[in-house]
Amino acid sequence: VRETTPPSDLRAESEALESTTSSAFNDSANYRRKPSRVAARTTPPASEIEEFFAAFEKEEERRFAE
Repeated sequence: VRETTPPSDLRAESEALESTTSSAFNDSANYRRKPSRVAARTTPPASEIEEFFAAFEKEEERRFAE
């Protein structure tokens, strides 16, 4: 004997999952859009970031030349 789930139960379950997923997605999307205070305080200025990568690039060029 094979058990089956009535289509109406499957539809209700599917709708419940969709609403849960949709709400979770919206919550996480809203969370990502808001800049955190911590990130704003700890992000270095653009000049410092540029200086960091310039030094790294210079070191890579030196290592590659060897």
